[in-house]
Amino acid sequence: MKRSRLPTCPICGCGPLVAQPMVRRERQLTMQRHREIGSRLYRLNEELTHLAVEVSNAEGVVSPVARRFDRLLSALLGLRSEMENAMFRRYPQDGDVRVYFPGQEANNG
Repeated sequence: MKRSRLPTCPICGCGPLVAQPMVRRERQLTMQRHREIGSRLYRLNEELTHLAVEVSNAEGVVSPVARRFDRLLSALLGLRSEMENAMFRRYPQDGDVRVYFPGQEANNG
């Protein structure tokens, strides 16, 4: 019997797209990898925001597609925030708020 290949990530080919069991892995994201992921998520947010504005202007702010864009952007914001939390848990001294939210400065009081 021929074994089928598991699909890989279409964006970067980083590995098979299969659900993994919820176990804590020893392998953690490096600070450099957090920077790369943060940059990609930021660019994705920028692009989706521009598309959301275009769609809202064309279809109406309360249209179903505009509301779906709002939910998508909200979910992406939540993801970026959770990734930032994970980075600070792993790298409390080296973490930087600008990794996932470029242009943001820490509020020092």
